[in-house]
Amino acid sequence: MGEANAHLVWSQKILAEYNRTAANSRSDTNIAIIIDKLTRQGRHIFISNQQIKDFKRGHFKKRILHQLRCNTEDRNHIPVVLLSDRKYALSADHGFVHDINNFPGFVARAAIRPQDIPYDA
Repeated sequence: MGEANAHLVWSQKILAEYNRTAANSRSDTNIAIIIDKLTRQGRHIFISNQQIKDFKRGHFKKRILHQLRCNTEDRNHIPVVLLSDRKYALSADHGFVHDINNFPGFVARAAIRPQDIPYDA
């Protein structure tokens, strides 16, 4: 599977969190540049706040909420992954990775290291 097949799935909530956490980073990587490039190439999928809200209303039942390990803010990112075509995520947050990999009714894969995602599948 080549680079041309890859799509970035994102939301305004993910972008805001990335910008907050990367504000003091010395990295040259800027997610806004990546989003701009992929947008121009038609290789991005934006999940709206309304889509996130609708997903949570339909899937975040009390039983599930008690099982989630990620923080409250990261619960807005679960729908973004689960609404994507491939349902893959990379995150350094062990709780978020657990929640994606174990969310009832979905087959999704999250990992901390890129090599642990089955991109070829």
